[in-house]
Amino acid sequence: MTPPAYLLTAIPAAVFLVLVLREPVSALWRG
Repeated sequence: MTPPAYLLTAIPAAVFLVLVLREPVSALWRG
C-alpha cells in the first residue's frame, strides 16, 4: 500500500517549513 502522492510532497514540505521557521519564531518569542 503506497501513500498518496500529496503526502510525499506535503510531509517533506512541512518538515522543511518547521526547520526554516523555528529559529525566527523562537527569536521573536524571546523578544
